Amino acid sequence: AKARPLLVKYCGECHRTDLAEADIDLTKFASRADVRKATKVWQKVGEVLDGGQMPPKESPQPSDAERAVLRTWVRDHLKAEARA
Repeated sequence: AKARPLLVKYCGECHRTDLAEADIDLTKFASRADVRKATKVWQKVGEVLDGGQMPPKESPQPSDAERAVLRTWVRDHLKAEARA
């Protein structure tokens, strides 16, 4: 929904099929089922978002509101998986 375009915009340059920095390819998550198969990836994404480690300082940065959308989406996904 709202998170996917932000992931593409701020993460897609380095985390795509042909250049998967840290072995994370975010383009492979086309559906909710794909996302559900990789909880550890989304835990890591949440950690680096929270810590301000990603995107790297030299890259375009999401606004506070955009970062909140991404973080909320990741947190909600992880909560749903924990309940499942």
